[in-house]
Amino acid sequence: MKSGTTHSLTEEPADKAAKRGHAMALLEFNLLNYRLEVAFGIFGSIIFSVLLIFINKHLVQTYSFTAMATLTGWHVSFTWIMIFSSIRIGLVEYKAIPYRVAAAYSCGNAVAMALQNLSLAQNSISTYQVSKLLIIPATIIINVCRGDSFPRPAIILSLFILLLGIGLATVNDVEMRLSGGIIACLSVVATACVTTYTHLIQKMYNISSNQFLASYLSTQAIIMLIFGPAFDRSFSGKNPYTEFDWSYPSVQTIGSSCFVAVGVNVFACFLLGKTSAVAFQVVGHLKTIIILSGGYLFFDHDTSMKVVAGGCVAMVGCISYGFLKNRELVAISVER
Repeated sequence: MKSGTTHSLTEEPADKAAKRGHAMALLEFNLLNYRLEVAFGIFGSIIFSVLLIFINKHLVQTYSFTAMATLTGWHVSFTWIMIFSSIRIGLVEYKAIPYRVAAAYSCGNAVAMALQNLSLAQNSISTYQVSKLLIIPATIIINVCRGDSFPRPAIILSLFILLLGIGLATVNDVEMRLSGGIIACLSVVATACVTTYTHLIQKMYNISSNQFLASYLSTQAIIMLIFGPAFDRSFSGKNPYTEFDWSYPSVQTIGSSCFVAVGVNVFACFLLGKTSAVAFQVVGHLKTIIILSGGYLFFDHDTSMKVVAGGCVAMVGCISYGFLKNRELVAISVER
């Protein structure tokens, strides 16, 4: 009798150890899978975004195309066509969200895009870059107001280093008028809200990035196709459809821009769903570093020591932020 009891007691800790080992192995597998997905999203987002910027730069410099709001409408429309086609052939499962949510998000996104373009038109390049730097602090404030905890001091420090580096690399003489400053502030708040809710809506309705795109892009396309040309005409005085010097090479370039924009939109939404609005902005600043490097290597842009130093400091901030967030993820997963 005693020996049987002793045997069962020795089996119990062994059973617990085996279960614990299995749970840890599953945790490590899930963490690895998550890291690979995020790495895939970052890589895809950077590749497609940088490629799109270089194509659009070629479009502006070679063909004098300046109707960027109209081009954005074409990008959104073409992305919706590709997503809709994917649903029709069964690659993406359609999962609807309430129309009022999709419509509100589409309008908010359109307003954010318009404010960004207005900010660029009304302010100097340096002022516009400063406004982009303020999106991360604005996003943190929005998240804290929503009830999230304030980031740890180490995270704040890494973000400060990143923003300091990007500021050194991109900001020179800041010139601002009152109207331009108000538009820049509104642009910062609108962009921070849109990126935050891109993440929240996907989590709230348990939908994938492609399902989310399918839910709102049709409304977004209609808004951009109607108001984009009017917006461009108000600045240039030209109708982008009838007063642009169309040619086969320019159509090819615009078509390439639309194809690449599909990747930009898909990966941006994917990354926001997997990470957070702050992490997405960090990746955006990493793209800035790559674009500055690409401008120097491929477009003969002059690069001063200030730009090089700023890029190096920003990279330190990017790497430290990634390291700290990874450590935080591991700690949270172990606690669970």
